[in-house]
Amino acid sequence: SCDDISDIDYNDVPEQLEKTLRQSVHDSRSLFNLNLAECESTLLPTQSTINTFACSFSVLEPSTQVDEVEKYKEQADQQQQEWIAFIVAATKQGPAQASQEVKCAPSEEQQLYLKQGPNLQNFIRGSVAFMSNAARFLKEIDEPLELQASLLERIQYRMDDRVSNAIHQNLASNQ
Repeated sequence: SCDDISDIDYNDVPEQLEKTLRQSVHDSRSLFNLNLAECESTLLPTQSTINTFACSFSVLEPSTQVDEVEKYKEQADQQQQEWIAFIVAATKQGPAQASQEVKCAPSEEQQLYLKQGPNLQNFIRGSVAFMSNAARFLKEIDEPLELQASLLERIQYRMDDRVSNAIHQNLASNQ
């Protein structure tokens, strides 16, 4: 523990501090700039990890430990090959084939609801008439809207002119 300060070697403090503050190689990496070799080196167990794993089972006999380690290696290699085969198959399959497999059909209840629903053709015919009426209205209302904007602008000008004249008269009468 750090209760006793006399145990700390002051010459080693800067070196230990640098080790803790130094950025790891993978801190600035993302999933997209890692290559397969780096993934294998970081994800697959190293020989020292396997040895540590094997040594932790000191109850087992040495030949059993080696068998366990070999079995683990074979399983890891098999899983890696299965994963690679899956990725290759998914890449070759592509999105077009994946979309062909999906079939969506409405159930009987949904079919009944759709048959009892409003007639789409009648709705479209009615909307065409409505849209033509709306377009005609927008053309007709365009001129009155311009006239209204022009009147508002003239009224604002006249009001500003009257206010300006009143201010000038007040200033002239005060002098």
